[in-house]
Amino acid sequence: MYAAKNDKYTLLMLPDDDTPNPREDCDCFGKMVCWHRRYNLGDDHDYDEPIDFLRDLYSHAVDDGGKRLVSFLKSRKAHGAYLEYNRSTHEWDLFERCWWRSDSESPWDCFYSVPESQLNDADEFFDHMLEALSITDLKTLIAEREDIAILPLFLYDHSVQSISTASFIGRAQHAEWDSGQVGYIYADRKAILGNFGAVNAETREKAENRLRTEVETYDQYLRGECYGFQLYEDGEKIDSCWGFLGDVDDWREDVKSYLPAEAQPLADELEYTCESEEVYLRKCAAS
Repeated sequence: MYAAKNDKYTLLMLPDDDTPNPREDCDCFGKMVCWHRRYNLGDDHDYDEPIDFLRDLYSHAVDDGGKRLVSFLKSRKAHGAYLEYNRSTHEWDLFERCWWRSDSESPWDCFYSVPESQLNDADEFFDHMLEALSITDLKTLIAEREDIAILPLFLYDHSVQSISTASFIGRAQHAEWDSGQVGYIYADRKAILGNFGAVNAETREKAENRLRTEVETYDQYLRGECYGFQLYEDGEKIDSCWGFLGDVDDWREDVKSYLPAEAQPLADELEYTCESEEVYLRKCAAS
């Protein structure tokens, strides 16, 4: 715990083992979707796999009838599929990569074809094109949109859990084995527009920064950096408050706002001690 005292007051900052989950008890800006075998992380969702989530996110953002998707597939820059005009049938053929085939076989097959008039039909053929894309293709298309702010989420699980929008490899011990991507945090057009009043490159950057702040708060919760204070006056407890997240510099000013003026300087004098609450208070009473 952290502790400080003067002639009248004693301030203790104690670990809070019952801090509310910020993803459940706060009005969050972003939505956090995660997949993990053992842990229930982030927000509730119904997506079986990350690619299902990315497909849904992109399809709900499309506002051009699928023209950008068609252009992307015609360019042959996609990893999972491409569109090619068949001069014999006068239709556009959708070729999909068959990932299960051996190196000796052609990796491409045509499963669907449509005439030019249906190429930008946002119904069935759009769904076929979307299903053919690889997860890399979907990330490329989503990254182009100013109305989606999305960041990857990485989990480090080695004696403690820690979550970040940046990889832990190179900055945490054994991260090569004990970390990896577990999901995404994102804000859609509605969230960006509602919070920043416009949708453009500048507001997307602001949205991304806010998402990073939410992840930092959730990281503090997962790491167990949760505290509450108890304030004693002449040996009698007179006040307490719980739910402060982060290290001492993160919550020092917040704690001050709860204290009487005479006790506020103690927040600047807090020092870490291995002594228990009972032992520390007993020493204070004896001094």
